[in-house]
Amino acid sequence: MRNVLRAGAGAALAALVFAFGSAAAAASVDTSPPSKPVGLRDNCLADYPGTAFCWTPSTDDVGVTGYDVFRQMPAGFVKVGTAPATQLPLFAESGLVTGQTYVYRVQAKDAAGNLSVVSDPVSVIARQGLPVPPSCRVEYVTNTYNSTGFHTQIKIFNTGSIAINSWTLAFTFPHPGQHITNPYNATWTQTGAGVTARNLPWNAVIPPGGNVQIGTNGSHTDANPVPAQFRVNGVLCS
Repeated sequence: MRNVLRAGAGAALAALVFAFGSAAAAASVDTSPPSKPVGLRDNCLADYPGTAFCWTPSTDDVGVTGYDVFRQMPAGFVKVGTAPATQLPLFAESGLVTGQTYVYRVQAKDAAGNLSVVSDPVSVIARQGLPVPPSCRVEYVTNTYNSTGFHTQIKIFNTGSIAINSWTLAFTFPHPGQHITNPYNATWTQTGAGVTARNLPWNAVIPPGGNVQIGTNGSHTDANPVPAQFRVNGVLCS
């Protein structure tokens, strides 16, 4: 009889330990979602070519692990990326139409997979970002005639992967007697030995791999040497 009582007491104790263990395990499961992302604002990375926005970090009882980012499309909000959990969460997206406004929403998540309430929408403008310096090459061919005159033909090549929008060519004549007289295909100016040629409306864009051709007649006294350097929009060309 005593053995039966002991067995029954042991089973009851085991059941009690199991119940407490299960309760403790259930209590340790994280079911609390992070707080709703707030403070979404545009222009947090002004030099980025596209959209860029940031927000106030969400909080969580264990810890936020990241954010899902959604952009509004004709079919609704579609996930377009993620952002890490940092002191200043930020998301940037390229490949968009410069000047167009895009609408985003953000959702925080934690390690247990709990998701926050989705943020209120924020409107973000796709910006151009910092201008990309041109990559260029210049061909300068000059012919001297009548001992005091010359004709020069210049080609400006875009050797980069991005179009050059509006350009100014600058160079310096090596000899003080060199002067432009009848230039064409650009707006030309000469101050001392320094010469600049600015695009006209019809040849302002040089596409990647493309070129524009300009030229000028000129006069000289003793010699007509080729300038040593050429710059387009301030960048030295090869």
